[in-house]
Amino acid sequence: MKAFPTNITQSTGGDAWQTDYGMDLRDYFAIRFAEVQLNLIKDEQFDALETFKTSYKLADIMMKAREQK
Repeated sequence: MKAFPTNITQSTGGDAWQTDYGMDLRDYFAIRFAEVQLNLIKDEQFDALETFKTSYKLADIMMKAREQK
């Protein structure tokens, strides 16, 4: 699932192609969670890998919640 889907169809001489642009919704959620976490971190010695792992765990929870609506 895309966060910002855009379908573009172009046609030239009878040939047509379609491209689906957009960031994955899971990645979008993870980036937003990481942004919040990084804004809360005051220590310059933070563990970036753990921050991003946590962000993806939270994004997975958001994706699961969307399925249960």
